[in-house]
Amino acid sequence: MRRGKYRSTRGILNSKKDAGLAVVAMAITYGLLAVSHPQEALHAPLSTIGSTQVKGHHEVQAADSPTPSPTPTSAELTLSARGPLRSTGRLYLDGPVPVSTARYSPTPVTDPLEPIDPDPNAVQWVEGLGVSPSDAEQGTVFLIGHSWSAGSYALNPVSRFVTTRTDFSPGQGSRLVSSGIEGATLTLEDANRVSRRWRIHSSYLVPKDEAHSDSGLFDPHEPGRLVLITCAITADRDLHYNVVLIGQLIQP
Repeated sequence: MRRGKYRSTRGILNSKKDAGLAVVAMAITYGLLAVSHPQEALHAPLSTIGSTQVKGHHEVQAADSPTPSPTPTSAELTLSARGPLRSTGRLYLDGPVPVSTARYSPTPVTDPLEPIDPDPNAVQWVEGLGVSPSDAEQGTVFLIGHSWSAGSYALNPVSRFVTTRTDFSPGQGSRLVSSGIEGATLTLEDANRVSRRWRIHSSYLVPKDEAHSDSGLFDPHEPGRLVLITCAITADRDLHYNVVLIGQLIQP
């Protein structure tokens, strides 16, 4: 893996209003990392995505944050694909960095784009951008969630893993390709054990101040596609990048 300097920042995606907002693309860190500037200690993670003014998308006011829900307990995964998937449930990821404590729920489109649920285990699908998980065959499902180097968040290990396997050499454009998580399966499962599964086929980092202008990333109409976005972090830094995972729906 080629190593270069990571750009450090206080959030995930930059907004025209507030720098340092986070989307759900995933990044994890293994090995030594070169950080250009020490990260200022944060008392809480900043928002997820920067400006939501992308093609095919309208601006919506942010909703009030709800009271945090209790942390879900681990449960044995039972796969089923019968019936409509409910709008809330559990999220699982297998592969090199398993996730078993996360839960999914809807979050409205906001500007900047960020999950409204502050629970560290919350990963939310964006209502009003793309399609709901129950309609996954019809378009792109967008998932966003926080990663934060100073906290214990469900997506932290994924974010670090992707980040440390990213090629930071110059001349690549805005998407910095990572490797190692391809082939992992992301599953959304509701209380009735109805589930939808996606196979992860690519991962990359994108600068926070450029992600909102990536029209390919925010295409809402690609059938069966999953986009997961989160903050890029290292063991002790929050970087000026978002981690992005792309997957394709596995038909039952």
